[in-house]
Amino acid sequence: MKRWVSGSVHRLVMVSVMLLAARSASCEIQQQPGSILFVNSSPLGAEVTVDGRPLGGRTPLLLRDLEPGQHRLELKKEGFQTRSLEIGLASGEARVAAVDLPEQGISTSFPAEGEIVIEGKAEAAGDRIIQFGQGGFSLVREQGVVHVDPLYPQQRLIDALNITIPIMLIFASLLTVDAVSSPPATDWPLPPAVLAANGVTLSMIGLDIGLNLHKRRQMRSYSYTIRGPEANQRVARDRYAEAEQRLELGKLDEAREGYAELVRSQPDSPLLPMSLYRIGSIHYLKGENTEAIGSFESLARDYPVAELYDRCQKNLADLMLLAKRFEASLEHLDEMVFVDPLYSREEIAFYRESVLEAWARVDASVTTRLQEYRRELIERYPDSPDAEAIRRKP
Repeated sequence: MKRWVSGSVHRLVMVSVMLLAARSASCEIQQQPGSILFVNSSPLGAEVTVDGRPLGGRTPLLLRDLEPGQHRLELKKEGFQTRSLEIGLASGEARVAAVDLPEQGISTSFPAEGEIVIEGKAEAAGDRIIQFGQGGFSLVREQGVVHVDPLYPQQRLIDALNITIPIMLIFASLLTVDAVSSPPATDWPLPPAVLAANGVTLSMIGLDIGLNLHKRRQMRSYSYTIRGPEANQRVARDRYAEAEQRLELGKLDEAREGYAELVRSQPDSPLLPMSLYRIGSIHYLKGENTEAIGSFESLARDYPVAELYDRCQKNLADLMLLAKRFEASLEHLDEMVFVDPLYSREEIAFYRESVLEAWARVDASVTTRLQEYRRELIERYPDSPDAEAIRRKP
């Protein structure tokens, strides 16, 4: 296009060219995407609301084409505290919102014990997660069994009253008997000391009754939840570390099985996306391309995390190119959002040219599309060494 075209005429010509290219599928240069937001949480599986609108999916999520401006996110997951945050998006920007969800109450596991007894009820222990609600608890270990009982905050006061009240009853009774047997020479039926002792005793009895009633209500409100080993992040970290060690030793099949076990048994672990990526990469290294495609597609579709999304799409583009599925290869390149600094738009634009070139070798009808794309590349990146290499091509 000539440089002297300007103003509205220039814009009209560019729009006409873009529309024509879209119809002929010859315009391959990727345009800037709309605002993109990756939403992730630890643990995974949180429900997400954006600006009061439930999304219907669970983290991790990839939100495309959000309106520029401020957005309010709310993340909820059963057993964890709800978290909200404000995030601003500029037009064409890709950002990441990663949120840690604190647990409600206290969670722990007892891997060394085989059984846990909570308020007299026996439960299996091991790698299961025991999540206690608000309040205090006492833990006593004996012979491989953990005994857990809730604690009442005012229990010490109740214990003190249980000791003091009988003493006060005896003291008040003695004073009363003495006053009755030896009436004082006053207008009072009983001496002030007797009245005071009995009044204090009755007050202590009333306080003791009130505290015990409150304790009974509060003890009924104590709760605990038992979750299986799949919720135990320590188990997930141990499995992942073991698989990584096997991978470093070159034991690819054993490493893949370790990652697969984590994927199967730890659905909420933040390590699950990387485990899926490792599985796909091992399949790729071993030439098991169909299996690699399945792993990468599952990761990009179901677990889109910012640090792996572009890598998955690029790997899928490579695999589709190897399978001579050229259009699919280009589609995966289109899905890239360039949030990963490993890739640049320029690099992928020239990689796209290599896909079209390979396609044109087996389908001559693509040659026109390839030549048009090469002209667009040279126009957009005139100073690139890759553009110079394209100029020398026939």
